Amino acid sequence: MPTLGAITTQTISGAISTGTHGSGRQSLSHYVARIRAAVFDAASGRPAIREFSEGPELEAARCGLGCMGVILAVELPTVRKFKIAETVRIRQSLDEILGLYADQPLTQFFWAPYSWVWLTFERRPLGEPRLSSGDRVKARVFRVVHLVAVDVVFHLLVIASRKAGLPGVRTFFRIVPQLMLKNRADR
Repeated sequence: MPTLGAITTQTISGAISTGTHGSGRQSLSHYVARIRAAVFDAASGRPAIREFSEGPELEAARCGLGCMGVILAVELPTVRKFKIAETVRIRQSLDEILGLYADQPLTQFFWAPYSWVWLTFERRPLGEPRLSSGDRVKARVFRVVHLVAVDVVFHLLVIASRKAGLPGVRTFFRIVPQLMLKNRADR
């Protein structure tokens, strides 16, 4: 796909309907070429199957928040598989971050309240992957570490900070940027 989000377990229809999930480029909904949906036809007063493939109707269906009907099928373009290089860094200003996009078009960022820093995931495509067996092992280890660190530990910290109330949430946002592995390129 031409763009991906940080989370890969969402449904395509949910991701496009909310206009979310894009890695530095436009959101996934921007790339939708055609949508087939079950809709209510006001003229006949009955349900109907409609296809949206151009104009304002397609634009509305791309990010319809569920108001266009039930999405049955989505047509998206594909691109050749590519590797991504990522480096996580702390940045001090939004202007500094916006300057990254020329060389690293897949960059994502967020502002960490209470620590007053910007955390960037500076990403750029590297071309078609040709992985050695060592690269494959490294990729699997990275996925396991990511699963444990983000999907388990990070979410447990979120739950614990919420239970601790506002002081816990503030502390959580102060320490999150410090917990990230920074200035290390991963591929």
